[in-house]
Amino acid sequence: MESLVYIFVLAAGIGVLFFAIASAKRRRLVNKPKSDVISVVRGWI
Repeated sequence: MESLVYIFVLAAGIGVLFFAIASAKRRRLVNKPKSDVISVVRGWI
């Protein structure tokens, strides 16, 4: 049961990271990718 929760959290984290990278590529923010990822993560929270 705990392993299923861990896998779900890991998959969710990968999904958020992939979404952040995709949005960064769409906006072409090459100079500030880290701040874009932080803003996306804060938007999800």
